[in-house]
Amino acid sequence: MDNSALTRSLISTLKGICIATTLAFGQVASAETTLDLTFPQARQLAFNLLLDGNAAAALEVADGLIAANANDQRAWIIRAGALRVLEQPTLARQAARRAYWLAESPARRYEAARLAASANADEERFSWAQFWLRLARENAPDEQTANRVAQDYQGLRRINPWSFNASFGVAPSANINGGSQADVGYLDDNVDEGLAAFLAFFGIYDPESGLRLLGDNERALSGIEANLDFGAQYRLNASDTSATFISADIGIRRYRLSDEAKEQSPTSSNRDFNRDSLSFGIRHLTRLGGDLRPATFALSVGKNWYASEQSNRYIAGNASQPFLLDPQNLLTFGISASASASYSDDIPVRTFGANAQLLSILESGDRVRSNFQILRSNSDIEDSDYVSLSAGVSYSFAQPILGTFVTINSDAVFSNIGDTRFAPFDREDITVSIGADVVVPQAEVFGFQPVVSVLAERTRSSVDQFDAEGVSVGLDFRSSF
Repeated sequence: MDNSALTRSLISTLKGICIATTLAFGQVASAETTLDLTFPQARQLAFNLLLDGNAAAALEVADGLIAANANDQRAWIIRAGALRVLEQPTLARQAARRAYWLAESPARRYEAARLAASANADEERFSWAQFWLRLARENAPDEQTANRVAQDYQGLRRINPWSFNASFGVAPSANINGGSQADVGYLDDNVDEGLAAFLAFFGIYDPESGLRLLGDNERALSGIEANLDFGAQYRLNASDTSATFISADIGIRRYRLSDEAKEQSPTSSNRDFNRDSLSFGIRHLTRLGGDLRPATFALSVGKNWYASEQSNRYIAGNASQPFLLDPQNLLTFGISASASASYSDDIPVRTFGANAQLLSILESGDRVRSNFQILRSNSDIEDSDYVSLSAGVSYSFAQPILGTFVTINSDAVFSNIGDTRFAPFDREDITVSIGADVVVPQAEVFGFQPVVSVLAERTRSSVDQFDAEGVSVGLDFRSSF
């Protein structure tokens, strides 16, 4: 349709609103007056009507523009704004959504996303409003505007009973199966004499030393790990002194064996190492004293899958109480307990733990986090009956380094396992790790910033079979607000 024909189609729409239009400009006209306007003039007219508070007339002009050209992005914007003023949020958000997908520039997309967020908030569709704010931030014209969007998002978070979190990434790993660096290990105590004799006949087992060759998939296999974690939380109630939340979380891990790993273990497939988890929980925050920070009490139940088969189920609880020592130091004490059982043997494993964490903020703004934990695991399964001590420290730089925000962390875990079915002597493990997380804010997408993680980990055990080491590099995306 040419411009002259489109212009003529507006005339009938404008007939009914000429009185309101001319009053907006301080003029007088009859109801039969018609205005022969170009499309830019009609858009400006509708915009002026909206600014002057005449939303009904602005809506009629916008609808006339849309009737003439359904892809008129500016008309859809004006329609959305007018419908918001007229307290019709459902139609307003639909118009804003249409305007967003018709927009051909970041500025137009930002305007439409902002309107869509506001209209959804008007309907108390807070999660959808947050979604549209992420789109608005992605198209914000400058940093100041982007920061205002983040502040609005945080404001919605405070009133929205629902919250969601997600992280995903892909990373190479030198040890996707947690395998051993050794080639030999002691024969499992549970192996009967007949099988032992069979293995000895083929040279896989040496009865004199008690050692056997480890299977191909018992040794470290390299590959690529892809992970996806998603959680949803709902606030049941909240007051000045307490709040209660329920949640659901799912974790998915998928692996792709490297060519070297396939050559080492030709019978292994990618799905042999799949890991999945599902959990449901309830968390309660409450002030136990007027001057204390809120204490946290949490309970969760869940199950895990390995190689696409059910692995184990568990129930776990924990409680913690932070103490503000001074404006720069926060000390938190916690306790935990859990019970789990494997689907293969149904033998329970019960753990009890205590931990302490100190968060210190230095004068530079850097943050130092130190933690210590003791854990006792009880079970009739020998290697699941142990005591472990762990300690760690992390250092987060407040100022960017080459445009990135860096956190360095290190952890050490000592486990006294004692009797083990994998050796005729006691087992002790020491695991040491060091890593770094690097946040790259310049590469933010829809409010998610990429985080590059590097982790080097080494385990040394009195039972060589459990010696392991590896370096992994990960890429995750985390919400920036």
